[in-house]
Amino acid sequence: MVPCSTCGGGGGGGGGGGGTPSCTVTLAPSTTNLWVGSTTSLTATTTVSNTTISNVAFTSGTTSVVTVSPASDHNSPYTTTATAVSDGVTAKTSTITATATMASGGTCSSTAVVTVRACTVTLTPSSKIMMVGDPPYPFTATVATINSNGVSVAFSSNNTSSVTVSPASDNSSPYITNATAVTAGTAILTASVFRNGIPKCTPATSTVTVSYNDPWWQVKDADVSTNGDLYSAIP
Repeated sequence: MVPCSTCGGGGGGGGGGGGTPSCTVTLAPSTTNLWVGSTTSLTATTTVSNTTISNVAFTSGTTSVVTVSPASDHNSPYTTTATAVSDGVTAKTSTITATATMASGGTCSSTAVVTVRACTVTLTPSSKIMMVGDPPYPFTATVATINSNGVSVAFSSNNTSSVTVSPASDNSSPYITNATAVTAGTAILTASVFRNGIPKCTPATSTVTVSYNDPWWQVKDADVSTNGDLYSAIP
């Protein structure tokens, strides 16, 4: 809140007494958290001495993140609507400024901060033990965001010799890929979120450990069945 006690001009109604015109303005709420695509109303409350308010102008410090409309209001209560227009891998912010212009010509101002929340993603299960030869196992990415328009999730494995994933991308919720155990080893699966091709959220991971089934053999009706190599010491 920035008061103006020495701003020029004499007249301007309200307050009488011929003193120095002054004003203060408070923009509320002072902090707001939004999902991309959502809105909030901001209200500027003014106090004046020896003057009146002609209008209150609203501006956004980062219009690529948050926009305001209307840009000016001539009637109390002075309000504008802030809209979150973009998000990122981490939260983004924009400072909204309300500037009140006195009839006498001076101004006073106040600011508020609007934060656009970053989406979050989880990949489940967070860990999995698989055996070579197991059927593909589904992994699901859950994206927390109010606006899923244009959202897709890309899946990858950092060790495709042990674990592969298919499909590599899914653009509809629930976002699912299937992991296939190829050879013994460990792989980190990663789910990365995009909106209209732009990275969003902090990627989520899951650890997959692959082993071979232990060898076994059995005899039934004089037939021998095995899983793994069977050796005989009989020449």
